[in-house]
Amino acid sequence: MLVNLQCDRRRISDIESHISELQRTVAALEDEKAVLCDRLNAYKYPVLTLPNEITSEIFLHFIPPYPECSPLVGPYSPMQLMRICRKWRAVALATPSLWRTIGFTYIDSPLLHPADKGLDGLIGAWIERSGSCPLSVNISHSWPLLRPAHAARAISAVIPSYARWEHLQLCLDGESLPEIQGSMPQLRSIDLDVSTVPDSMLFRLCDMPQLRTASLSHPAALRVALPWSQLTTLKLLQIPPPYCPRILRQTVCLVHCDLLFANDKGTIYTGPDINLPHLQSLSLKPFYAMFVRGFHSALVVPALRQLEIPERFLGENPPDSLRSFISKSACKLTQLRITFREVRHQRPVVADALYRAACPTALDFSSGLGSGHESEDCESEFGSEPDYDSY
Repeated sequence: MLVNLQCDRRRISDIESHISELQRTVAALEDEKAVLCDRLNAYKYPVLTLPNEITSEIFLHFIPPYPECSPLVGPYSPMQLMRICRKWRAVALATPSLWRTIGFTYIDSPLLHPADKGLDGLIGAWIERSGSCPLSVNISHSWPLLRPAHAARAISAVIPSYARWEHLQLCLDGESLPEIQGSMPQLRSIDLDVSTVPDSMLFRLCDMPQLRTASLSHPAALRVALPWSQLTTLKLLQIPPPYCPRILRQTVCLVHCDLLFANDKGTIYTGPDINLPHLQSLSLKPFYAMFVRGFHSALVVPALRQLEIPERFLGENPPDSLRSFISKSACKLTQLRITFREVRHQRPVVADALYRAACPTALDFSSGLGSGHESEDCESEFGSEPDYDSY
């Protein structure tokens, strides 16, 4: 028994010696660690030595150029910048321009489930961080991943800031279109793609003194009253031709116009003239098989410089129709583009020559296939190609 006790005492002594040795090793490692930490802490990463103003400017190049909207969350959201380090978070929060765009078009995150308050709080935080900056807002529920309930929540969250809206883009059903009673003094552009609007519904958005640009699709263009006389740029998409003159006659200051016709097959426009004294560029396009002839002939556009028009809009004698249009308005086109719908026919060289002769001032002339909206399967409805050899 005594022998065992003596062995235990020797073992304890050995353990204490080993512990002392390990403690000396740990102490040496701690000293080395402290030296390394001091060396690392003394190093300043070049990006963190930049003045906050330069870092802020770099952040603004991380997000899409204004007024294109940043997503609320995800890889291209300014929220990502706040997760790098404490300094970057402080700089991001102190940069109002970083938060002046609210894009809600394709987010489907548990954070934004309609049952919780994440969405309202997130949008509210963005609006608060943007300070007094004008806002660019883009809300859409047409994206497959976006729930309509999300769009409704997003609209409710941004409505209180409508006085600061500078650019507005909405793609909604008519019942979700917000009712705005007050003035939008900073709004410069509006893009409405509204579906299923009741015939009795009319939205008056007239108190917008800075509004200059509008893009409206059917039926939004027929149900929204805008200060048309202020507009300098107008895009009407999938609009039945009979409704276009009603709007165009009010846009006396229009400079750029893009019309995409729909719901008419081979209609010949016979209405009164439409005077657009300041119009400089005009683009006419059909939506698939839809087209209207003679509409261009009703336009009086003395300042027109750029024209894009489908060949079949010009009727049976396209070059003569073009020449008559130019003569009526006494305009001097510098750019002319004639579009057609087929690739299966060999386009004669003489056609381009006739167009050049009809518009000798157009130094920039081109012809080619129209947009993807045009169909190749409607030749029987429109007749054959023009016979250029007979001109």
